Amino acid sequence: YSSTPNIQQMAQSAQRAWDNKPLEELVQTIVSAPVATDWREAQMAGGVQSGAQVKQAWSALEAIQKRTDSQAVFDALIPHINIASSNLQYQRALASVGEDIAVAPLLEFVKSGQQNERLNALKALAEMHAGTAAEGLVAFIHDDDQSIRTEAVRALGFTGHPIAHNALKDYDRQQYPINATTLGIAQRWCNVPDTLDEFRRRKAKGDLGIDETLARLENQYATYWQDI
Repeated sequence: YSSTPNIQQMAQSAQRAWDNKPLEELVQTIVSAPVATDWREAQMAGGVQSGAQVKQAWSALEAIQKRTDSQAVFDALIPHINIASSNLQYQRALASVGEDIAVAPLLEFVKSGQQNERLNALKALAEMHAGTAAEGLVAFIHDDDQSIRTEAVRALGFTGHPIAHNALKDYDRQQYPINATTLGIAQRWCNVPDTLDEFRRRKAKGDLGIDETLARLENQYATYWQDI
């Protein structure tokens, strides 16, 4: 028997240290990290320190996602909403806040914010899979700005709401150009009955790693589609 801690125990211990850090420090770690989702890419681009900062940002995100004081988390994050719109950790941190707190102010940023604020708000709503945002998001799928249009379509698709399905099923890419793949993915995820059937069949065949997505689709179906 060895008393030497294994790698998993060391990782858990390191994460507990992050979990105990003040909220402001966690937020600062996320917003000041290099814009990269993979620490290896960051390390190649900016050296060992950049790689370490990206790792720390993911640890800070994990700690924030465990917080139960959603309003405090939102209040700490929202002053930074004008940061680069490619900070996925920031958007996922915003998405960890409850829909009842976040959806209305995020939609307001989409409506009247600056470019990065609009994009961050849309990407956070997409990460949130916020069904309660569906009606509000429809207003932006024909925005004059193609990048806003694209993110609005993506966020709307992920709501899994019948409103989204109706708005996107006959979307005119000729009049409002967006990437065909982005539109196709959005149409798939908001067509919850068909996509849910597909995932149920995959589960029955023993497909692994789909439980979280299947659970989300089941919940979206029960919440928005069951009585239609």
